[in-house]
Amino acid sequence: MNAATKNKFSIVILLCIGFSLLRMPSEKLCVDIKNQHVCLRILRNKTDQSRGFQLVETLHPNEGLLYILQDSNKPNFWMKDVVQHLDIVFVDTNGLILEMVEAHPHRSDVITTPKETMYAIEVLGGRAKKLKFMKGSTLPLKVISDLEGAFFAAD
Repeated sequence: MNAATKNKFSIVILLCIGFSLLRMPSEKLCVDIKNQHVCLRILRNKTDQSRGFQLVETLHPNEGLLYILQDSNKPNFWMKDVVQHLDIVFVDTNGLILEMVEAHPHRSDVITTPKETMYAIEVLGGRAKKLKFMKGSTLPLKVISDLEGAFFAAD
């Protein structure tokens, strides 16, 4: 590959990264969990939720996505066009962690959302353990309050 081709390829990669970041919703919820700061981009509508982290090349440890699942028809998750290893944490209205899934890039198998899920949180793979998320545990009250605030802001 010659220098001109490498330059063109680099420009295309940068444009893809830039466009993927531009399409991310700007509304954020920043919370402190176990003395660690995490900023979650809030995904309210099905279009944003269906994209998730698809084609996002760079994900920082303190970044994530918060899916607000308002209707009874809960989405399924899959990693087909996701290039990062992610942890997906399914949470009910009371902040109870229903399930945690380690999701691997480029997999096309379906990850089913538990029926009682009100929120799904996606963070960089391995981050959920560092935040001490565990199935059956409850998020801190402040975080639950912040999640409820994000939910009701949608009305």
